[in-house]
Parts: sequence; structure tokens; C-alpha cells
Amino acid sequence: LIYNPAGPVVLFLHGFPESWYSWRKQIPVFAEAGYHAVAPDLRGYGNTDAPEGVGKYTYLHIVGDLIGLLGSLQCQKVCKSRSSVIVYRSV
Repeated sequence: LIYNPAGPVVLFLHGFPESWYSWRKQIPVFAEAGYHAVAPDLRGYGNTDAPEGVGKYTYLHIVGDLIGLLGSLQCQKVCKSRSSVIVYRSV
């Protein structure tokens, strides 16, 4: 789901067992603030392709999918936050 394609991209990623729908309330808020809000279903969720075999769902595969998505959106810059590492390590 995409809103406001003219603004900088903000990528919303869902967890298990959710979908893009988890971000339905945040997307319009970010779009109204001028961002291009993108909330894709990850590999195997929603109406996406679901390759057979657990080996097709590694972090490398998912990151590859996201890089492809960002490339198709013609993103030229990716910003990150150290807080993502903090959240990851606290789970």
C-alpha cells in the first residue's frame, strides 16, 4: 500500500503473523506529513508469492526483496536509525 509518492519513502515492515494492514492507521498520518508511506506484505504473506521450502525465507531473501522494492521506487538514499538495533537486541 502506497500513499503520497512525491515525498521521501518510509518503509513500514510487519512482523509475524501480521500484514501491511497492521500499519493502516500510521500510513495516512505519514502521508499527510509529506512522506511516501510504503507497507508491503513480506514474502509469503497476503497475496505475495509463497516459494516452497523454508530455505526461501531467510533474512537474506527478505532483505533482497526489500532492496528490489526500494529499487523499483527509485530510492537513492536509505537512512537508518540505531534504535532499530536496540529494538532488535531487546526482543
